[in-house]
Amino acid sequence: MKEKVFKYSTLSLLFINFWTLYLFFCYFFEHDEMFCGLGLLANYSYSLLFIFGYGIILLIIRLFFYFKKKTYRLETNFFYILAGTFNLNLFIIWITCIVLKIFEFEFSVLDVLAIGSFLISLFIIVDIYKSVFLAKHQ
Repeated sequence: MKEKVFKYSTLSLLFINFWTLYLFFCYFFEHDEMFCGLGLLANYSYSLLFIFGYGIILLIIRLFFYFKKKTYRLETNFFYILAGTFNLNLFIIWITCIVLKIFEFEFSVLDVLAIGSFLISLFIIVDIYKSVFLAKHQ
């Protein structure tokens, strides 16, 4: 099971790399006009909103299977691992923008989504670590 988690983590990091490259080149080839960079902010905001909702849905499914004592192993699913790593990536990008003073921290919708994204990624990563790497019966 650990091999699956490592393989899916590598694939999700590869996916995140392609997403980052797409946003970089989308911004790089944008023309210098009045609203230069607004498309990048929109792409980031839509990505944050999408992955936040996606993470919430997967957490609800995970909790449903956990409380119903079903045997479906969501913690070794590619999409579950992708949600955890992608949420963490978007939170790190948000923190970097706060530190570089690109964004201001004022509890806007973007700030709440970024903090929620961190909490989702923290829960997913701890869940994967606890259920796969700390499991006594392998």
